[in-house]
Amino acid sequence: MTDNKNSQEKIVYSKITGERRPPCKCTVIREPNLELMAKAIINLYYQTKNDRGSDEQGK
Repeated sequence: MTDNKNSQEKIVYSKITGERRPPCKCTVIREPNLELMAKAIINLYYQTKNDRGSDEQGK
């Protein structure tokens, strides 16, 4: 019995050397970690806010 996935894979050739390459194995698309991104943005916001505050006080 043949595997449907293997029979439908496209044959890919290298654009530079012209040699046959194995098909891409990337099947899962990773979603961005929104919680981590939100924490980083909030952290940057407060860092720049504190930096501006200390600059204005020093003048």
